[in-house]
Amino acid sequence: MRKNESLSPHRASPGVLHLVAACAAGPFLDGYSTASAAFLIALIDALSVWETALFTSLYLTGTIVGALVTGAVADRTGRRRPALAAMALTAIVAALAAVSQALAALLVMRLATGFLLCGDYPVGQALVVELAPEHKRPGALSSLMLAWYFGALSAVALAVPVVEGGLHWSLFLWAEAAAAAAALILRLGIPESPLWLKSRRSAAARDASGGESFSLRALTSAISRSRSAFFFCCAFWLCQTIPGTIMMTYSPTILHSLTGTQDAVVQMALIYGCFLIGILPSGSRWFRNHLKTVLLLTFVMMAAGILGVLVFGRTSTALTNISFVVFALSYGLQSALDFVYPNLLFKDGARAWLVGAVTAISRIGAAGAAFLYPPLAEILDLTTLFCCGLLVLAAGFFIGWRMAPADAAA
Repeated sequence: MRKNESLSPHRASPGVLHLVAACAAGPFLDGYSTASAAFLIALIDALSVWETALFTSLYLTGTIVGALVTGAVADRTGRRRPALAAMALTAIVAALAAVSQALAALLVMRLATGFLLCGDYPVGQALVVELAPEHKRPGALSSLMLAWYFGALSAVALAVPVVEGGLHWSLFLWAEAAAAAAALILRLGIPESPLWLKSRRSAAARDASGGESFSLRALTSAISRSRSAFFFCCAFWLCQTIPGTIMMTYSPTILHSLTGTQDAVVQMALIYGCFLIGILPSGSRWFRNHLKTVLLLTFVMMAAGILGVLVFGRTSTALTNISFVVFALSYGLQSALDFVYPNLLFKDGARAWLVGAVTAISRIGAAGAAFLYPPLAEILDLTTLFCCGLLVLAAGFFIGWRMAPADAAA
């Protein structure tokens, strides 16, 4: 095991603020990439319906593979090296796409960036859980999701000089490359997880005695031991992310269809700002003690928001915007559970892989929603599509009611 330990030099544990800032880079850049895509779709000349679908769904396809593969790699080779590689390669591919500006290069960049950034999710969460003091872990995990919304709002803020000031759309890519490079510098000060080092020493001892080492068989066994929790985390996240992806990616298009407004910057700022506000209570003690209540209540409120859009969409712009706000606030609060529940329920040594697998499955739903929405919107009216969204949210409520762990004692 000395060889493995030598690959990760011993360093003093970083402060919690440094740790969270470094690990939050993945969600921050994921949020930035998701929000900036909505503007790039409009700014890149002559994208067809299917090219638009590819532009959005290739990123999400990359996230599916990245979350699954990188989590397994991090459980086998350590947390630190994948964390450093993700930021270094993100900076490189974003810069290369900014230089090329060809559609093929942009599509490859979206696929690669999705792989790298979503692959970083289980790695960053594992580092927080394994390096942060126990009493600070829930707040630190919620901060990772909070960073997603800061990233999205950063893209919206950058859209002001790009859209209103006439700057070239490649500025979005240069900014992404610069942010990834800054995150790489921060991560150089993060040590390898001591819990991972301990688990690898145990694995080496089992190998020496003929026991089972880290393998696909061991991972399958871990899923089997956690199958109820695994299904619950996958199911509620899918029911959240399918309507959420459509709202985040296509809200300017939806609002234009309903109200005639074309101010995409203002609408995106409103929606992502409310996502950010919605997640803020996730750091409170009440939130930590009422996870199931939060899950069920937010499914109800998201459904109320979608229903409001259906009812008021063509009669009142103000009430339509309020309905989007209700959806965004409730979605923001529930999204904190995406990080809290898996890390709370998965207890075995394959945490990063299991978290990555859940993330990958949720991104399958997101990728399918992002890809199918443009062609479906061509042949179906919004009422039909939004009714489908209501059914998905109803399924999420039922799954949460039946399977979510009971609230903790106050």
